[in-house]
Amino acid sequence: MSEQQSKESQWIIDQMDGGWATLSPADASESSEELQLPQSLLPADLKEGDAVKLSLSAAPELSAAHKARLSAQVEALSADDDGGDFSI
Repeated sequence: MSEQQSKESQWIIDQMDGGWATLSPADASESSEELQLPQSLLPADLKEGDAVKLSLSAAPELSAAHKARLSAQVEALSADDDGGDFSI
């Protein structure tokens, strides 16, 4: 998915409980799957019965930064590794 491509969908907040929001697709013909999100990700003024639009898009710059951090961690962890056998 390129940086310009995104996927948007519309949902209805069915339930908010214990810090979690359960959402159902606004268009039931698209999917019957529910989605659960932490309430902290939703605008504070939303309540059960309200509709929301969710938009997802690729973030290649964040992916590259994450991969660079992981690579640096692997390098740091294996810096003292002589490649020999070990025992536990």
